[in-house]
Amino acid sequence: MHVRPDRVLALLALALALTGGGATAAAARASGDDDVRVRGTCSGSSAIRLRLRADDGRIRAELELASPRKGAVWSVVILHERRLVARVTARAQVGDDTARVRRLLADWYGTDTVSVRASRAAGEACRVSATL
Repeated sequence: MHVRPDRVLALLALALALTGGGATAAAARASGDDDVRVRGTCSGSSAIRLRLRADDGRIRAELELASPRKGAVWSVVILHERRLVARVTARAQVGDDTARVRRLLADWYGTDTVSVRASRAAGEACRVSATL
């Protein structure tokens, strides 16, 4: 059986991307706090950060997307336990390079995992996952 080198590279890149997100969630889970802060990965030069805080039966999720381009527009999808919570468009305030999204989520029994995917029209994509 002959495997094409470009497919091997694509599969390797996919495996690295998937294991990077899993390591981030595992590190957040290991802390055992009521406040978790995690940095995610982006395909370009942007940065993504997620903060989860337990607060009276709710989870406060705060997302920050920092881009080198001021006024960058992001399409954001937030998942709570693999269920769609929000699909929003985030834009940085005038003169700022960071877009912010805040949501209140239900605090379910046991551990809660929140995953975020963000993308820009320029083709850049970011993702982050945290467990509280």
